[in-house]
Amino acid sequence: MGTVGQQQNELSETRETVNQLVSQTRREALAFELQRGNNRMPVGPVMLQLKSVDHKSQRYSVCVYVQDRCIELKDRVLNEVVGFVVSKNTEPLELVATKILRDQIVGYLQVPVGKQAQSKIKH
Repeated sequence: MGTVGQQQNELSETRETVNQLVSQTRREALAFELQRGNNRMPVGPVMLQLKSVDHKSQRYSVCVYVQDRCIELKDRVLNEVVGFVVSKNTEPLELVATKILRDQIVGYLQVPVGKQAQSKIKH
């Protein structure tokens, strides 16, 4: 009897741990279209600015602004998942460009579900 009760406790603890892990890995994709120029575009908890595009080789560089500081993601390729952290104790965000045009990229930013609204990052 004691062993069965102990196993049930271990199972419920394991289930809780698995549920916590699943909730941490859920993400929401926020679509964007960036034009080359000086305009910053708010996307989720950050602002993005397209710096350069090489349409021939399907490469681009983008600046991710966090609290008015630029994190430059240079020489990235089509469909590359670019992970970055905006501050301590936050989960990484992922940027993906799905289409590279002459002066524009189209893609999405993956942010953890529920974290976007709670973010204390100022634009």
